[in-house]
Amino acid sequence: MRLLLPLLCATLLAGCPSSAPPAPAATPAATPPPSRIADVPAAASALQRFTALSASRACSIDARKGLLSLHDRFPDDTAVDDPLIAALRACEDWTALGELLAARAGGPADKGPLTRAKVHIKAFEFDVAVSLLRPLAAASPDDPEVAWALGLALFDGGRRDEALTWVDAVADARADQGRSDGLVLQGLAALDAGDAARAIPLLERAVSVDESDRAAWNALGRARARAGDDAGAAAAFDEAAARNAEVARVEAAAFRLSGLVTALNKAYEARRFDDTLALVDEILPLASPQLKGGLYDIRAAVLKSTGDAAGAEEAARGAARWKKADGGTP
Repeated sequence: MRLLLPLLCATLLAGCPSSAPPAPAATPAATPPPSRIADVPAAASALQRFTALSASRACSIDARKGLLSLHDRFPDDTAVDDPLIAALRACEDWTALGELLAARAGGPADKGPLTRAKVHIKAFEFDVAVSLLRPLAAASPDDPEVAWALGLALFDGGRRDEALTWVDAVADARADQGRSDGLVLQGLAALDAGDAARAIPLLERAVSVDESDRAAWNALGRARARAGDDAGAAAAFDEAAARNAEVARVEAAAFRLSGLVTALNKAYEARRFDDTLALVDEILPLASPQLKGGLYDIRAAVLKSTGDAAGAEEAARGAARWKKADGGTP
């Protein structure tokens, strides 16, 4: 039984001389080759299962291992790319993700140098990120995403003076979008330069933009302490601690969800359908819209295999609703 889980110019020149030879036909844009995984039923079924696991948006060791195995078996098949990228991001395996994106560079599945640079930043490979970003910044100096990524790579790589020329250019705009990160870097740079008086208003603005920013609260506590404001520093550190506790709660919930999804996959593979349906019911209240679509697909497949055609149709309609809610096309 297979799960029904889905995965996420020519320019015309006027006035050319009549004697000019006709322009060659435009070359069609490259497209990814057909999926070879789809031609191997066992591999296609495994891809569907691991896609469901990666949709939990929590780190699933089973999904990561299984999708990497499929990628090694079918290295030129891009059908595995999106779920594998999701699994590697969830598990914060930035090195493996960087290798995957580098292997696709220049081909029809290339995610682009900006995406690759962001992954290298996550992997603490700042020099590699800078080498990818400098040509982009030279070509598009007003692109705020490129400017921010280059500033961040330079800042974290220790070249803070150069970094601030890029960070300063986009920090206010990012704050207007609800992003506190540029203000935090400006505040940290002022703090490292010994200028607590300048750091404090920057960091106070950062926490007003995003009250959940733990780094901003922690840096604000340090700045206030350095300025002699012990009470203000203690208040900021208390806020940072509260945010840390919330992050720990969220991470614990994600870990539990990952374990439940893994158990669901194993129950389904073992054809323990009663356990499978019970786990679907347990996971649904915790799941994202994307995962809920996959869970209803699993329910539909199980009910169909056990002869409950009406229940299977109802579950399939539920899957379609959740896929539509997640922005997909049922």
